[in-house]
Amino acid sequence: MNIELTQNPDVLKTVAGEFGGRLYVGFALETDTAEGNAAEKLKSKKLDYIVLNRINESFNPLGSAQNEVVLIDKSGGRTESGRMDKKEIAEWLIGCILPETAPR
Repeated sequence: MNIELTQNPDVLKTVAGEFGGRLYVGFALETDTAEGNAAEKLKSKKLDYIVLNRINESFNPLGSAQNEVVLIDKSGGRTESGRMDKKEIAEWLIGCILPETAPR
């Protein structure tokens, strides 16, 4: 049995490259050399931010109600969320990216 695969276009990279003046946030699920891989995706896709999800021996967010992420911006700044519920992660990300929307 043979399965033929074709590579899908990189939609985020295409959109970010064609439509300037908008805020672009990508997500990266990484294992080895996680931060380096995420930083490369941030740069190659011309994003404003990338949210790094890591899978490692001590924690796997897949199937879990919790997560911990690193938010990396295009100037190289990085902020770690700490471990929290995924809904709290979403609120935390919005507060970091759009500070005027942060809960008071």
